[in-house]
Amino acid sequence: MKCPKCNKDIDHLTNVVSGTNTYTLDIGGGYDQVGSFDPDYKTNDYHCPECDAVLFTDDKEALKFLNK
Repeated sequence: MKCPKCNKDIDHLTNVVSGTNTYTLDIGGGYDQVGSFDPDYKTNDYHCPECDAVLFTDDKEALKFLNK
């Protein structure tokens, strides 16, 4: 299938979901994740993996596009 924005061939979409990751910062400047990602879904966009344009904001529409 082709991206409707950049017209490049794509076989998947990139899902960008907002939420919270919690990290500790140590004295040496290193980060360690505490727990797991906690999505809030305020953003739940589906991007073209080639041009990064937002193509869909709805799961059903994204799946409909992928299953053409």
